[in-house]
Amino acid sequence: MNKQCLVDAGAYTALGCVSIFCGSAYYVNFVQTPAMMAVKDTKAVRDLWKEMFLRAKVYQVSTQRGTLHRRGSNAD
Repeated sequence: MNKQCLVDAGAYTALGCVSIFCGSAYYVNFVQTPAMMAVKDTKAVRDLWKEMFLRAKVYQVSTQRGTLHRRGSNAD
């Protein structure tokens, strides 16, 4: 496999990851948030938000730890 094929594969992988992130952001901004704003039961919205926050926190912490781990290994 030549170098250009690897570069192309990396570029398409990055494009796929960015597309997934962009789609998720679109969904949150244009579908989920307006739907939550339309709900009149604030307790239900708060409980849903709390559940989503706790779920997202797991991913954010694991991403941060991976970044810190890579930074630490590069500093050695």
